[in-house]
Amino acid sequence: MATNRRDFLKVSVGLGGVLASASSLSLTGCSTTHQVDVGAKKSKLSFWIEAQTKGQGLTFICSQCEMGQGVAHSLPMMFCEEFEYPPEQLEIQFAPVGAEYKNPAFSMQSTGGSTSVTAYFEPMRRAGAACRQVLIKAAAKHWDIPEDQCIAENGFVLQKGKPKVKESYPNLIAKADGLSASESVKLKDPRDFKLIGKRRPRIDNKPKLAAKAVYGIDAPPPDALKATVIHAPIPGAKGSVKNLESMKKELGIQGIFAFDFGVVVVAKKYWQAKRLAEKLEISWKNASSKFDSEQQTQSYQEACSKAYYEEYAESIAQLANDGHKTIEHEYQVPYLAHACMEPMNATVLVKEDGCVVWAPTQAASLTQEAVAKVCDVPYDKVTVHSTYCGGGFGRRFYQNYSEEAAQVAKQFPGKPVQLLWSREEDTHNDFYRPNGVAKMGGAVDARSGKILAWYHVHASPSFSSDVFSRFSHGIFPEWLGRSFKNSLGSGLGSLISGAMENEGSDAIPYLSDEFDFHWKEVPTELKLGFWRSVGHSISGFYKESFVDELAYLADQDPITFRLSNLDSEKPRYKKVLERLAAHPLWVQRKPGDGVGVAVHESFKSYVGELVKVSMKGNQISVDEAFVVVDCGLAVDPDGVKAQMEGGLIYGLSAALFGEITIQEGRVVQSNFHDFRVLRMSEAPNIDVDIITDPNVELGGCGEPATPPIAAAVANAVYDLSKKRLRSLPLQKAWDQLA
Repeated sequence: MATNRRDFLKVSVGLGGVLASASSLSLTGCSTTHQVDVGAKKSKLSFWIEAQTKGQGLTFICSQCEMGQGVAHSLPMMFCEEFEYPPEQLEIQFAPVGAEYKNPAFSMQSTGGSTSVTAYFEPMRRAGAACRQVLIKAAAKHWDIPEDQCIAENGFVLQKGKPKVKESYPNLIAKADGLSASESVKLKDPRDFKLIGKRRPRIDNKPKLAAKAVYGIDAPPPDALKATVIHAPIPGAKGSVKNLESMKKELGIQGIFAFDFGVVVVAKKYWQAKRLAEKLEISWKNASSKFDSEQQTQSYQEACSKAYYEEYAESIAQLANDGHKTIEHEYQVPYLAHACMEPMNATVLVKEDGCVVWAPTQAASLTQEAVAKVCDVPYDKVTVHSTYCGGGFGRRFYQNYSEEAAQVAKQFPGKPVQLLWSREEDTHNDFYRPNGVAKMGGAVDARSGKILAWYHVHASPSFSSDVFSRFSHGIFPEWLGRSFKNSLGSGLGSLISGAMENEGSDAIPYLSDEFDFHWKEVPTELKLGFWRSVGHSISGFYKESFVDELAYLADQDPITFRLSNLDSEKPRYKKVLERLAAHPLWVQRKPGDGVGVAVHESFKSYVGELVKVSMKGNQISVDEAFVVVDCGLAVDPDGVKAQMEGGLIYGLSAALFGEITIQEGRVVQSNFHDFRVLRMSEAPNIDVDIITDPNVELGGCGEPATPPIAAAVANAVYDLSKKRLRSLPLQKAWDQLA
């Protein structure tokens, strides 16, 4: 049975005493005891907050990476809710590597899985409350009055009844040396929230609008050398430069190096390196492969058909013989690249006593580990400066770009070197979302429309088993030793094969007399990895396309069919579906209007999407979209809305156009001309409806809008044309029907 990636990491780090120690982070406990450390240049109240070196402001240390999802706003806002400080007055800095900054959901310092708000909701508030308590103690001590005669408000501690007698937080931090909070602190009743759940300008808007937000591409020191890379066309190919001597004479050249991963050009400026790289005449050895994605898809189809007919064909045939309506269909999804707007890059300085790294990364601890391994130094000798990320989507968990930068920087000790991939290298050397094929069969009662059977076979490659071995250094403590951690990671990885690529496939929200899911693993030569919503991006298309087909088989309205077959223990699904059903886009539609629906739960949030499509020439156009999201309490409503819009657009790009194909072992696509993303003129009008309920479990919002969109559009195309598109990308599938 497949599990989701958050749960398997939680479970795995609890296996035995060794793994339990690896995950031993009580962030709540750490956050409620604050010994003040007053330094020569600035005052640090806790590992989350400190006084600025200049001025009267405070700095919030953000443990999560900001890649557009809003954590540089939501985390300090949750902290400030209890801290009683105006969040817009904070300066945001990203955290160094440290055990105190581990994500409680993963037990390593990482950002992903839509966990930032859900994992930190209570710890951030407790930390803020504890820091507030320390400052009240400092004020009471300074004024020599009881603590209960002090009140914290808007960045000041005031004496009750004497509002003009007050001390600012920065001043009090300097007076709080040696004080700490009690073991427990009282948190606000949600009814008293001033910040959480309210619409406020994002804290990170100001540095971005003022062009002061530092991304990885902006981070290198002024004297840094610039490098670019031409990767081997297939893994294992060795490159040699035939015109090496003449290229060494080019302007700005600092060096040309052949590594196991490819050929690197280093120059004083990036465009010097880029132009020189284009002139290199490289001869590759062992650069042949017969791997072909189209042939691989055929192997998926064969595996699916074999498993399906062995397991389920007889049952479906019997249901048909009994007079019930049955269907059997095949669905396909392609490999996908991340296409982050900021290509992979990292800057590394190798010194005698260690290394310094500047990188846009989703896992600073993994960046530290990767560079430490390449440079053969202890982890604590590698300083990582995390930057803003120009998109992540799971790609920046994988540290090959940091490893490569470290290998190049080793050639220039004492000199920082920035390695920046071109867009083409970024597309050709991704960790791709898996492709796959599903064979599905089902039956409905001819009279009631009740789902009688739902059978699902999925064939795909797996990357789940690779996760532990690849990330073992970040998950497990250093004292275990690198070789042992590798072995431990590989062993654990073998236990979870299929967990992530099948997220959401092993269960449905609809009642069925018979439900079964079967996965067949087919190997691949490509590197695979996390992609926004991971397995849900696959299962969302399969499941919501198939249930729509069952609805038409039963001759029922698609939302009515979903509601009538919905598990009664899925009330949050019901709320979402009812909101969709009441929207004018659905209520006022007529047959052939091109309106489609899909709903999917992922990362503990429930998202439903309605879309209206039309044809512009032979091009599928999504003109309108309505999104309903139930994420429990919407901590930052504007942020939730933005993530619903962004997740839908990201998923829509992939649904309409996204596809990575391989011929003779090489990725065919190279840039946005052949790996298309949605243009502004192609984006639909999007309306977002947030269901807020503080009494249900909090859900993540970074990814859940992506899974439903492909099925919603495919279902809308069927409503428009009565033609079913069962493979992605949809535009390609439509063109093949024409």
